[in-house]
Amino acid sequence: MQDAINVEDFRELARRRLPRAVFDAMEGGAGDEVSLRRNRTAFDRIEFRPRPLADVATRDLSTTVFGERLSMPIMLAPTGAGRLARSSAEIAVARAAARADIVYMQSTVAAFPLEDVAARSTGTLWYQLYLPPNRAEVGNLVRRIAAAGYRALAITIDTPVLGNRERDTRNKLMSRPPHPKMLLQGASKPAWATDFIRGKFDFMRKFDFMRGQFGA
Repeated sequence: MQDAINVEDFRELARRRLPRAVFDAMEGGAGDEVSLRRNRTAFDRIEFRPRPLADVATRDLSTTVFGERLSMPIMLAPTGAGRLARSSAEIAVARAAARADIVYMQSTVAAFPLEDVAARSTGTLWYQLYLPPNRAEVGNLVRRIAAAGYRALAITIDTPVLGNRERDTRNKLMSRPPHPKMLLQGASKPAWATDFIRGKFDFMRKFDFMRGQFGA
């Protein structure tokens, strides 16, 4: 990883390390992936605007969000089932955010319990919340989130049903029991498989949660 110098280098490292189904789950979008392509195009339009002869001896990217100072206007967004890619997943990302003094937002469908992530991070934590189908559960969940030290809630409202993720369907990612195609892909990536087995992550339990969450 020390040789990676840009995002594409990290993407290629991930492609080589991960089984095809896991890589596609991380990189892919829904349907024909039109929105995904438009998002990337939008990022490509962003350019730096040079300001020559400006005094840059002192630079400060810090900002304040909800009354809290951050080192820069960046946060690490929630990523569900990150432990598919690495057993340390959300804990490692939360710690990286703490070192950079930026926000880490924990996903509802993260592999680690929210208390575990909070206990192992010293940074600013927010929580991304999918509202449970049983609204009676919301109060208890929000109290858990607050007690663990999360500073803000981000309520996800744009996913009333699961997206039609065609790559995942083709790769049999959500098959239960695991499809032979998935098992063969995992066996072909021994470094990933060893880490995955040691992590003891039941990823099907997470997908079952998502099915129940959205009535899929």
